[in-house]
Amino acid sequence: MRIEPSYRPNTEDPRPNTYSFIDWACQSAAAVWRVGRLPTPEVRPLAGDASVRQFYRLSWPPDLSAVVMIVPSELAEQFTIQLSVYARLRHRWPVPTLWAVETNRRWVLMEDAGEPAQAWVAEALRRGDLAQVQVLYRSWLGLLQVLQAGPWDDGWIVFRRRLHDRWVPEFQFFEDHFLEGWAGVRLSERDRTRLWAGFGQVVDALNRLPTGICHRDYHSRNILLRDGRSAIVDYQDMQVGPLTYDPVSLLLDCYVVLPESLVRTLWAEVADRVPDETAWVQTALQRHVKALGTFGYQVARRGKTVYLPAMRNTLDYLLRGELAAEPDVAAILRPVLEDVRARLE
Repeated sequence: MRIEPSYRPNTEDPRPNTYSFIDWACQSAAAVWRVGRLPTPEVRPLAGDASVRQFYRLSWPPDLSAVVMIVPSELAEQFTIQLSVYARLRHRWPVPTLWAVETNRRWVLMEDAGEPAQAWVAEALRRGDLAQVQVLYRSWLGLLQVLQAGPWDDGWIVFRRRLHDRWVPEFQFFEDHFLEGWAGVRLSERDRTRLWAGFGQVVDALNRLPTGICHRDYHSRNILLRDGRSAIVDYQDMQVGPLTYDPVSLLLDCYVVLPESLVRTLWAEVADRVPDETAWVQTALQRHVKALGTFGYQVARRGKTVYLPAMRNTLDYLLRGELAAEPDVAAILRPVLEDVRARLE
């Protein structure tokens, strides 16, 4: 497959008006909990995700809390999709309960499902508690099997969206925002042609893999933990894609790196879904090139240097072996990525 990239992203970053959302949240939470009028809460901004959505934790004494999500107008369509996905998902997958929705202003009051699992996993690895980490990751892999099990209504919007349509835009986003935008590298026409020929080979390989429902961003920052319970967030981009995609996102996480021995143990438990090891490596190559595009954009365009550690992890994954899955991609990107990795030391 020969690819000619044409995608150019919208790089505007408008911010939503948050006026009066606290009053609305207090009234809605009081109705949910049937507690009468609530006092003004303590409000703490949360890190959120790579989009321009905003999240706040609202806390009331002694131990009540909730989370408010504010969606800007440019994500109105995504907001509608999220509500549609939630309506079908909430009875069969552990997602935070949405308690109240202000549709016109795109405000959502939801259950406080805890903190991202990233910190818990990193601390457990530091302690050497691999057994507990393995138990948790097995449960998360099990949740993927639940997600992909039928029956689902094939009229659901998830089935009208396919990751196959995203490969080319994501590779282009990588070139625009990581290579050129962050690393300052503009490839010669000859090198660019060879690189995109390699990307085309990856696309062909991924498009031949067995498919199912994919979360699309299934990793430790999008799994919340509270009192031993897991809750999955950031599911609005759920769509149909390779069965390899979500396990790769989870086990080769850009935000927390698992020991290779543990990754291999967990791979063995899901390998029956796609027995070809090359397919896992090709999926990881695409996933991590896509992630570098995201991190490059977040750092260079939005000044979010918090993504630099994840960028380093992602470069390490690619340089340790994933680039070898496609020789043309390796020939062009390896020297560039090695130079970028050295700059991040």
